Amino acid sequence: MIFYSSKISVKPIVILFYLAFVLFLTSSYSSAEAPIETMSKSTVRILCIKGEATGTGSGFVIDNGRKVVTNWHVVACTADGGGVGVWIGENDAIKAQVKWHSEQKDLAVLELERPLDRPSVVFASGKTVKIAHTVFASGFPAAADDEQVVDRASLLTVKTSSGIVSAKVNSQSGVGLFLIDASINPGNSGGPLFDEFGHVVGINVAKALMAAVVVNPTTISQSPISIERLPSADGIAWAIEADELIEELDKLNISYKTASVLIDNSLYRLWKKDPLVFSLVAISIIIGIGGLFLGVTSKGRVVVKEVVSKSKDAITRRATPPPPPIKEPIAVSEKPLLLGIAGEFQGSIIELDESPLVIGRDPRVSHLVFSQRDSGVSRRHCTVAFDSKSRCFYLEDSWSSNGTYLGAGKNVQSGSKIESGQKIRLAHGDRFYLSDQNQMFEVRIENH
Repeated sequence: MIFYSSKISVKPIVILFYLAFVLFLTSSYSSAEAPIETMSKSTVRILCIKGEATGTGSGFVIDNGRKVVTNWHVVACTADGGGVGVWIGENDAIKAQVKWHSEQKDLAVLELERPLDRPSVVFASGKTVKIAHTVFASGFPAAADDEQVVDRASLLTVKTSSGIVSAKVNSQSGVGLFLIDASINPGNSGGPLFDEFGHVVGINVAKALMAAVVVNPTTISQSPISIERLPSADGIAWAIEADELIEELDKLNISYKTASVLIDNSLYRLWKKDPLVFSLVAISIIIGIGGLFLGVTSKGRVVVKEVVSKSKDAITRRATPPPPPIKEPIAVSEKPLLLGIAGEFQGSIIELDESPLVIGRDPRVSHLVFSQRDSGVSRRHCTVAFDSKSRCFYLEDSWSSNGTYLGAGKNVQSGSKIESGQKIRLAHGDRFYLSDQNQMFEVRIENH
């Protein structure tokens, strides 16, 4: 049975697969997990020193490293003449001044004496946070500083805990809060609350604590009795909504980074959380749109017919050969052809042009597609193209497993295996075969 084919018309299909493949690769490299390393780099330890007393808390970097945000109660010693700084190394602390604070919101912005070489956080509005969304609390809980257990370097190691948003509530003064079950403790105050994509959605402020009398007979102090704050409930802590801070930064004209406006979009969140699933959905949409385009346009219908005609199964199902597709001839008086002499495409005629025709078993990378059961033919076996200027054909093996060989012809040596990646010149009437002589083709120039 004879059929004609134009490779130019299959390019929309190739483009669709190419776009889908690129989308899959790019999305696969998207992180499906929170960027913990970046989150940790943006979290800093705050010291507030007055006389012999030293208080500690947490904070995070904004404004390209020039400023740090924390709770006001972490740096409240400055109101009585104390000093504040950011501790970044065992013998390295950066002095800071309180640029702004609010007792009502329990927030403060510190201006540093010199910039920090650390990434500024990216804010996401509280509107993007839903009940049961995953969150991460970063900071420096003081209970983790036990020098009987850890070394001094551990004092500057950021600790991260995870949990969910249990509820959205307001403080008695009307400040928006998230109720969270992520583990925070004294020392976490002022630290950032990140969402699952590494955006700051809140500022950790308090945990459900109560004052308790603690008796410790092994204490070296004069009295074994002390009053300490202990948790009064499990999974109860609060973080100030980032929106409360953002509106103050706007008033202060302090620059900050914000997340994409698409973060609340379901498809965007799917892409960030599960790139593979998103890729499959996107590929389905692309192919669906491509199929719609192919089905409703005249050019598309031609493409569909030609793609179908290039598979053996489609050939055997056709009662009559399809009419040749509309295309511009390379030359008015010549038509380059590829003839199937033996094998799966015996009796077939494929029209060629200067774009390489790819022959193989994989429909994703080949134009002339062999059936999957023909294991002698590689996924992308070889290519053949016509050169109108020199009026000859060029054959190239694509690193196939079983090789491409020259058949009978005026200018070729029968049975010679061609070297992969090397273009072999063929003239009118020359033949070649894939793997063995059971899959034989011939190139011809037909005058018309």
